[in-house]
Amino acid sequence: MNDDYRQHAPDAVADGSAETEQGTAETNVSGGAEGSAASGPADDPRLAQEGDTPITAEDGGDEAVAGPDGEADARAALADRVAQLEAELEEMRQSLLRVHADFDNYRKRTRQEMDDLRKFAARALLAELLPVADNFDRALAAFVTGNVDDIRAGVEMVRRQLAAVLEKHGVTPMECVGQAFDPTRHEAVMQEPADGREAGVVVEELQKGYMLHDKVLRPALVKVTV
Repeated sequence: MNDDYRQHAPDAVADGSAETEQGTAETNVSGGAEGSAASGPADDPRLAQEGDTPITAEDGGDEAVAGPDGEADARAALADRVAQLEAELEEMRQSLLRVHADFDNYRKRTRQEMDDLRKFAARALLAELLPVADNFDRALAAFVTGNVDDIRAGVEMVRRQLAAVLEKHGVTPMECVGQAFDPTRHEAVMQEPADGREAGVVVEELQKGYMLHDKVLRPALVKVTV
């Protein structure tokens, strides 16, 4: 038994020593870590040498934010922009009002000019017709004191004068007899058998038609062959 003990005792001692050394190492490691953690940054002499003042937004830190002065400047810039836009809007509104007023005045002036044109467009023609009316009055007066030949000559003169005035203003008589019936220029009020003649031809003019330049002023009343 003693021999067995002696044989295994060194192994046990060795195992015990190993466990003791391992426990001591673990204790030193854990103790050192806890000590380092407990000491903290405040105990680091290097931090103490760098200064105890913390970094702020004014020092240009990464997390710096705009201060009261920056917000005031932003508000002032926004207020200036709003005032500028309001001024531009008011200017455009005034410009639109002026354009509307100018257009309204133009419309009124144009309407007045059109009314005046309708009223006085025939002024020149009527002024030239007045002498014709005067000559008709003289022709009527001749019925009392003149003879038939003088009256006839006076009426013919007035007729020529009237035709000259009308022609001056673009009014000319149509030539219808012997021409083909044209519904745009003629109005057939009577018909007669062709009797070997060509049908649809104007054979008599019952009322003279007139053209105003190149447009029909009054269609002619005619008799047409059928």
